[in-house]
Amino acid sequence: MSTPTISIRLKALRRQRNLSQEEAARLFGFKDRQTISAIETGERRLSAEELVRAVEIFRVPLDFFTDPFLLVGEGKFSWRQNGVIGRALLGYEEDAGRVIAAFRTLAPQVGREAPLLRCSLGLSKESSYEDASAAGDRFAG
Repeated sequence: MSTPTISIRLKALRRQRNLSQEEAARLFGFKDRQTISAIETGERRLSAEELVRAVEIFRVPLDFFTDPFLLVGEGKFSWRQNGVIGRALLGYEEDAGRVIAAFRTLAPQVGREAPLLRCSLGLSKESSYEDASAAGDRFAG
């Protein structure tokens, strides 16, 4: 799995768990938040030992970081729905995400592009300068 994908997924997990970069750095045993920032922006690779530590910290399977057929931290679904149980909708989003990620991963291997996927910066008012810089790099990249 590519380093950018691992970085995106690590950041998505950190945000999902409402952890600041400082808190995540402390859990990993890093000296400062800049190390987490560098990993999330792709400036620094996560070592194998650190990847195992991430699995332990966030209590996720290793394939959360390595499975190319997962869509994590890369997009959001927006639905207009009535009478659907939230859990069922989340299950559907997970299944749809796998299909989208599989198409994205496999399409280039057969000479096709993924026209239904559009780039998004995914920034908000709360986004930091580092978040904006990383989003710009991914968008241009």
